[in-house]
Amino acid sequence: MRASLTLSITFALGAAVLIAACDTNSVSEGSGEITVFIKDEPFPFDLVDSTVVSINRVELIGQDTTENFLLMTDIAQTFNLLDLRDGVMDTLANFPIPFGVYKGLRIVVDENAYVRLKNGDIFRMKTPSGTTSGIKVHLPDFEIGDFGDEVEVIVDFNVEKSFVLQGNANTPAGIKGFLFKPVVKAESFHLNGVEPDTTG
Repeated sequence: MRASLTLSITFALGAAVLIAACDTNSVSEGSGEITVFIKDEPFPFDLVDSTVVSINRVELIGQDTTENFLLMTDIAQTFNLLDLRDGVMDTLANFPIPFGVYKGLRIVVDENAYVRLKNGDIFRMKTPSGTTSGIKVHLPDFEIGDFGDEVEVIVDFNVEKSFVLQGNANTPAGIKGFLFKPVVKAESFHLNGVEPDTTG
């Protein structure tokens, strides 16, 4: 019997992919389970056909004097962020985690991000620091210590802020490209259905 820690991470994505990366044989008796979902917020650029990112790794950050990163999944997955919208969530990972205190996530994005315009032009870009140190998503410190504990987190991957337009679509020179500066934050956090009070 294990506690169930459900971590619903919703990026500015959305579609229908469910991935379970779970090896219960390698987890101690005192453990919980973590699940990551993915969703979308609408992208306003009417000239853009797709914004594509690849996520190579998702880790849970433990609360420790030296940061402890617990691997949730290292299965590479590619998403067109504009296909994932209207509140649809996908599962990125499902992984049992040991009892303990945790404080955030680290998401590693591959360098294969690109934007495709509706006219067929493709702009490829590199991911600054995301491929090495990863993108850290801060969460309220939370503890998994009881069987049945459940955590749900919604994380927003802001497409408009992450893909920075270079040039001007309304001038003869047109669009020169995009800079990829991933903006990811926790939109909501619930432990056993309750949002913690962080004002104090």
